[in-house]
Amino acid sequence: MEGPDLGSSKYACNSVSSLGNYSTIYTGLIVDAVLDSAILKGKLTELVGLWPILGGDLIKDTKPWSFTCGSTVDYASRAIDQSLATYLPIYHEQHGKEPSIMESPEISAVDEKFIFNVSPSLANSFRLRVTLLQDATLLCFGITHHICDGNDCWEVVKAFCDLLSNKPIPLFALPPDAGDVRMSDLMKAKNMCSETESNFHYRTHAQNYDTGILNLAMTVWRVLLTIIAMKFGFLAELTTKFIYIPGAWVDELRVKSQAELKDCSPEIQLTRNDVIAAWYLKSVYSHQPTAMSPNPVDYFGIIDFRRFIEPPKPGTYYIRCSVGAFRCKFSVQQLKEESVAEIARDIRLTTLQYTSTESVHQSLRFSENHTSKTLTLALRGTINLGFVVVSHWTTFDYAGLDFSGASLNGQKAPVIFVNPMIVNTWNLTIAPVAVVMKNGSGGYWIRATNTSTGWERFSLSNSIESLFPT
Repeated sequence: MEGPDLGSSKYACNSVSSLGNYSTIYTGLIVDAVLDSAILKGKLTELVGLWPILGGDLIKDTKPWSFTCGSTVDYASRAIDQSLATYLPIYHEQHGKEPSIMESPEISAVDEKFIFNVSPSLANSFRLRVTLLQDATLLCFGITHHICDGNDCWEVVKAFCDLLSNKPIPLFALPPDAGDVRMSDLMKAKNMCSETESNFHYRTHAQNYDTGILNLAMTVWRVLLTIIAMKFGFLAELTTKFIYIPGAWVDELRVKSQAELKDCSPEIQLTRNDVIAAWYLKSVYSHQPTAMSPNPVDYFGIIDFRRFIEPPKPGTYYIRCSVGAFRCKFSVQQLKEESVAEIARDIRLTTLQYTSTESVHQSLRFSENHTSKTLTLALRGTINLGFVVVSHWTTFDYAGLDFSGASLNGQKAPVIFVNPMIVNTWNLTIAPVAVVMKNGSGGYWIRATNTSTGWERFSLSNSIESLFPT
């Protein structure tokens, strides 16, 4: 299709998941150097000029929501006369052998160190906030979730870093379905399934959602009741912390889980992400009261379907929210009693089902058929502990970026910590959510939510001996 119109033209993608409609993805980076604000703003202006979707607005009065391309550069910086150790102390024991809670201020205070001067009424899709300290710099990139996913956010930050180093970046392209192309028609592999199997996959995706304003109103009502119940102590309050996990511990967890499945499910090959997600579920639910055991828990994992779609023209890149969710059905009792290996097995099998070619195809078709409908998750249980989300950002090498192109003193400027934030309009924490990232040294950082009991008994979930009793 033709290039973007930088005027008033509106573009809409016709199969975007509704999961991120009211959220913004923020990536907060701690850079181990003082950067030059003028250089940062200049390169941001260059990036917006090259990728004009970043300079446009999100339009919410259309169905589906739409976006414009433009030249708005939303940049703000501030200087704080403090060291990083004073302003934002974040620490973990690097030589520990088990997962540990990182020492840091409360998560809300951490986020405020990165995000500032952002009005809730802002319509523009992209922004950069910079905090200059005596010995470090905090960078915070924010992009509206409706038009981008975690992979896009990584590509935007990487492109910005490349511009700082005077490296070329891909040419901007509009998403294919911002024109007259359907994403479901761009599958790399063609459908080889029977009509019965195709219908099964379509129904599976349809069953994950409720449609209509009435269902949306009911969900909002349940959220309000949950907030009230948490406030008065009738439901467990959820808090968020950072976790450090040694890579060797994850490898051992995976090897022992794989060995446990050798006799019953030898064909299943677990991934590190599978066992991390299973362990996280155990850390949240194994300490819940026995009275909650029959309660259903819907585990939602994130799938990026871009790898199933024909790629854009060589040398180009388009920003588009290209994720969907898969649901793995558990109960509290299962998560309390089953082993990490058994939970990871169920996650792996569900992942394989949802990432089959025809399942992805039918997911896109379902989204295209409901592009103007109001969709909400069809949860089996309660909001609060009735569903849980884990998002794996382990393919995004933020720790490998170098911002020395903007270094004030010409020194190297590596990333020493990443704070992934998915901020909803109401800034609510109503369910366990974890974002998993690699730390660049073989280990993992996780921004994770848990109950107060789960945090108090966190160490009980970490010993390999207790997870695999002999």
